[in-house]
Amino acid sequence: GDKKLEKTKQVAADFVSEVMRKGAKMYENNDDSLCESFLQLFDVNLQEVNSGTTIEDLGYLATYKKKLKIVAEYLGLEVDKVLSIPQQALPSWVVWLELDKILKKQERAEGSSITDKHMAILSLYVDILVVDKRFKEYFKQLKSKRLSISEHINKVVSLSSYDKLGEILGTHT
Repeated sequence: GDKKLEKTKQVAADFVSEVMRKGAKMYENNDDSLCESFLQLFDVNLQEVNSGTTIEDLGYLATYKKKLKIVAEYLGLEVDKVLSIPQQALPSWVVWLELDKILKKQERAEGSSITDKHMAILSLYVDILVVDKRFKEYFKQLKSKRLSISEHINKVVSLSSYDKLGEILGTHT
């Protein structure tokens, strides 16, 4: 069911161009180290990095900052203030992050998992979220790992239980 990309050559060329442009930008300021240039490029403050920070942590932090920047600009908010919000303060980010980590450990990548991961944050805002059997298990792992957020995740049911939705919701039709 996943849509195929149209104009794949153009999409690939645009992606490579963007990577090259951002990579070249890191070398523009000769006074900073390459690491400091990388951090600045992705709006990461040096104070947010310590000796225990991994490349994976940096990648997630850069992704978080980029997403926040897009939201701030779209909503007309002060970007600097929005970028100062700690990751743990946004439950939807925590859900996305933990599910992404779980997905990266899977032996086989499913194309639908990309969409499912983004839709999963709705579990915080809707009464019930219907997911496939895999994602039901991923939510179970997420809830056991992040007890502080598990109480905020509403009902998550597998697609195979869809016919029992009335019972799950406490209504019988």
